[in-house]
Amino acid sequence: MNVWAAPRHALRRKRDVSILIGCGLILSLIAIAGALAPWIVPNDPNQVDMMNKFAPASLQYPLGTDHLGRCTLSRLLMGIRTSLAISATVIVSTLFIGAIAGTITALRGGWLDAVFMRICDILLAFPTLVLAFALLGIFGPGTANLILALVLSQWVYYSRMVRSMVLKVKVRLYYQSARVAGTRRWALVWRHVLPGISAQLLVLATLEFGSVILEVTGLSFLGLGVQAPTAEWGMMMNEARQHLRQHPELMWLPGLAVFAVVTCSNVLGEKLRDHFDPKER
Repeated sequence: MNVWAAPRHALRRKRDVSILIGCGLILSLIAIAGALAPWIVPNDPNQVDMMNKFAPASLQYPLGTDHLGRCTLSRLLMGIRTSLAISATVIVSTLFIGAIAGTITALRGGWLDAVFMRICDILLAFPTLVLAFALLGIFGPGTANLILALVLSQWVYYSRMVRSMVLKVKVRLYYQSARVAGTRRWALVWRHVLPGISAQLLVLATLEFGSVILEVTGLSFLGLGVQAPTAEWGMMMNEARQHLRQHPELMWLPGLAVFAVVTCSNVLGEKLRDHFDPKER
């Protein structure tokens, strides 16, 4: 027996807990800043002042101003509210639809499950972003259409993931025992299926949150998502690209914000996955 194995495992676990707490704290602070943005912004994020365009950092404008004289810090803070709210709406909506569709098909089985899997195979043949582009081309740009396009292009993936989770729960002894005891199907779902997959759903949502943030900001950067003058990180980078050489900070400030959220989300999801399922390491 390796006498160093236990101390190494304890140190690794302590390090993982520290990283988990640190990433969770960073995301919580960013989310709180976004929630309180309307009350803590130093200036109106949409107020245009051409006399102060590209103003340097000062007490009035802590991060300077953009090409229209708007406060960069105020728009960054309001961008948290917009970007995180859209991404959270997409994640919650797709998980809700995916949980319902995946659970029903896994529990019913038979022809319904077979037809559902063929539909999944057809829709998953198209990359998510390509399908989102096509849907936004039909619906047109805008915040509501962006959310709808991302939900419609991603719900199949979540449904298939939930289906596989439910199928694993169905073969477990406690589920089989409850079924033999005569427990009704919806009672089985509430008492056994959902508690059995809740940890996996949390990990999935955390891991996918960063990807959704990138898709939201990317589509807004291309002009297909959030429209001006709404403050949003992708829109801010789109407006700053014309002035990249003279004022690169207008591009990398929202870029750093996206990087921080995506990195913390991915690390948090990986640590949660290791915590709930150590075999995945």
